[in-house]
Amino acid sequence: SLKQEEIETLTVQQGQLTHDLCSARAVCAEKTKKDARVHELETSRGDLLRELEEQRGNLMQANRQVSLKQEEIETLTVQQGQLTHDLCSARAVCAEKTKKDARVHELETSRGDLLRELEEQRGNLMQANRQVSLKQEEI
Repeated sequence: SLKQEEIETLTVQQGQLTHDLCSARAVCAEKTKKDARVHELETSRGDLLRELEEQRGNLMQANRQVSLKQEEIETLTVQQGQLTHDLCSARAVCAEKTKKDARVHELETSRGDLLRELEEQRGNLMQANRQVSLKQEEI
């Protein structure tokens, strides 16, 4: 009977131990799942950090390019201002030249008219001289 009680006690303890073992295995399985998830999240975090660092590098490069383009725009704006000033100066010179060309044309036309009038007056003077000579011969 003592042996029977001992067997029953051991059987109850074995049942309890089996239950505890199953619980421990379930806890261990849950921990293994969590460990796997932690590893997965750490790997993902590492990938994201590398991608973030790459994006930071890309952003810095883009900012440098924007700065260079801004400097280029500023340089071109200054050059455009200079070219606009030069163009205005050239237009003023051209307008002055056009006025002078018109004045030269006007003077050349006037000179031509004066030369024709002078030639005509010479002709008249020669005619008058011939008439004076004829009159002197008559006298």
